[in-house]
Amino acid sequence: FDYYMGRTVSGYQARVAAGTDLPVNTTIYDYPNDLPYFDIVYRKGTIFLDKLRTLMGEEQFLSLMRDYIRTYANKVAFPRAFLDMAYTRAGPALPPLIAQYFSYGAFAGGKGYQLQVSWPNKLTSSGSATLSYQASFPVADVKVWLDNRLLYHGTGGHPVKLSLTGVEEGEYVLRLDLLNNQGALYQRGERAKVGPRPVATPTPSASKEMETGSALAQRENKAGSSAAQDVNGLNPTPHPVNTPGGTFTPPPRGEGHNSLSLWERVRVRVLSLLDDAIRGLNLRRLP
Repeated sequence: FDYYMGRTVSGYQARVAAGTDLPVNTTIYDYPNDLPYFDIVYRKGTIFLDKLRTLMGEEQFLSLMRDYIRTYANKVAFPRAFLDMAYTRAGPALPPLIAQYFSYGAFAGGKGYQLQVSWPNKLTSSGSATLSYQASFPVADVKVWLDNRLLYHGTGGHPVKLSLTGVEEGEYVLRLDLLNNQGALYQRGERAKVGPRPVATPTPSASKEMETGSALAQRENKAGSSAAQDVNGLNPTPHPVNTPGGTFTPPPRGEGHNSLSLWERVRVRVLSLLDDAIRGLNLRRLP
């Protein structure tokens, strides 16, 4: 490590001696070619990370790196999100170090700031959530992102109401971007999981209606079963039935009865009951 770190430091110092020294957060378009860009962004950036490790201590630095990777795994990671996360761990000693290597307005002059964020406890697909924050600087612009989806854009004020309409289930990075009245960016990020849309719970009246419907269905099934038993319980030797179309004698059980359709069996049973009723009336009329 010491050997490669020594080469990194010497390469950066040679670039500075040649007259080029810019902040780490510059882009390739700020340089005439790749070589000075590599010396400033990569080598100077590596030196910053080594000094950050010394400032925080080995264990806290590794914990920071693990949390940063966990938060932004398989997502787009932003340099400001890393510095703001490091600031929450290292405290007021970090802004002066950041100011030496970066040109971010939030750390200008080596000064720090206070920013507390209350993230939503639960996110559900097609649901809503609330995010709140407290800042020690004037907030002129607020953006809340879920990966690359803009959930909210306003001019300050909190709490922030978030709508997740159209958001599918899965893991995301929920990110808060704040701008002060001078355009300085403050950023926080948090791993977030969007769960399934909750299933609506039926109201008591709806539950009662469902129960009533279920009881009605059970009674209908029971009635249908009784009717089927009545039909199947025809007398083995039924008597002829007088109908408007003539006399009809249903077949005895076991002699073609099962070949009749359900409607025919019900019809036979009804006609048989009517015939029994008529016979009973005629018997009563006898002297």
